[in-house]
Amino acid sequence: MNPKLIYHTPESMAGGPSPFDSAIMSLIDGQDLRITCPYLGIDYLKRMVERADSWRLVTDIHEWLSSHSEQGRMEIVDFVLENAQRIRHCRDLHAKVLVGGTKALSGSANFTEKGVTGRVEVSVLFDGGEEVEELRSWFDLLWSQTAPVSEAELRSCTANMAPANPSSSTTALSCIFPGVSSTLCRLGADGGTLGAEERLINRLRLAPDRRWAESWLDLAKELLEVTGLTNDDERLVMSLPQGRFLPITINRRYVLTAFRIDEGQHEKRWLIPDYTDPPGYAVVELILPGSMKNRIDGLHGVIRHSMFDAGFSAETADNVPRFVSFSMPSEFTFPPEVLEAWQEAAIAECDHQRTSNFRKYHEPVVYRAATDLDYRRRLLDRAFPTR
Repeated sequence: MNPKLIYHTPESMAGGPSPFDSAIMSLIDGQDLRITCPYLGIDYLKRMVERADSWRLVTDIHEWLSSHSEQGRMEIVDFVLENAQRIRHCRDLHAKVLVGGTKALSGSANFTEKGVTGRVEVSVLFDGGEEVEELRSWFDLLWSQTAPVSEAELRSCTANMAPANPSSSTTALSCIFPGVSSTLCRLGADGGTLGAEERLINRLRLAPDRRWAESWLDLAKELLEVTGLTNDDERLVMSLPQGRFLPITINRRYVLTAFRIDEGQHEKRWLIPDYTDPPGYAVVELILPGSMKNRIDGLHGVIRHSMFDAGFSAETADNVPRFVSFSMPSEFTFPPEVLEAWQEAAIAECDHQRTSNFRKYHEPVVYRAATDLDYRRRLLDRAFPTR
């Protein structure tokens, strides 16, 4: 049977039976039900699962909790704990899909009473065919990539959700789902599309060799670990801007870059005028705390440094952070005191704002290259193929 569009008719909009509810109930009756949806009404969810022979649910539990009042959250917590082995948490899930025996439904409608009776939505009902089996396989893959949440995490996350801003919980739910990091395409020089992955590979090729590129990515990984910043943190920007450099920004300041020769702002103190990369070397830049200002000139490998503008509370020309350019070989040779000072300065930047003005330029592919070592290896194989 051909797929069937489900939407409200004039009759249902005027108080008649919801075509969404009708399609859902016909799909469920006595079936092994697979559900994905981030926004669910407890009463409507119970209406669904009570008619099924068995059921499993993959949802973004944080988003589910966020969409309800404090009382509603308590009901969700109780429901999740009562059905712990049937419910798995998937960060960033937004799909609304039901798969029953021979039918499947996919569309925009949330599985809430309001979603199926009181909003303008469109869904597609599949009755038999390859699409149903494909959606079933998709769900099973998602199920295998996710896990239940622990009671302790669930209760902590709920307790830390502020009533006025539900999404502001200071306790995140752990999630084993590997995440999604696709990006919008940009136009290449030839007018075709050049994806973020290809642009990152081209940027990595600016390194003198593969080991240098890996050393920089190791520093990026270390930065993320010490600051605790994740791919979806609004303070973090790992971008691929115009020009020939690779920057990481926390809020509005660079904290780590590669390949930048003379781009950017601020008056600079040059120790090596007219620097050019010698064979096997390239430029790495680190943010360092103002407390190191009188020692920077004596650090090994420094070619220049500059002072950020004092732009936050209690910052002065004496204590504002410095941005320091180092000429580094393939095996980076930073002294431990420099790395410790860099980490200190980066952590301090996290506290200045809650979101970066440049967040729209964040490229998840750079984050993935830093944190996913298997993915990084594949990128570097392409950037530096062996002959």
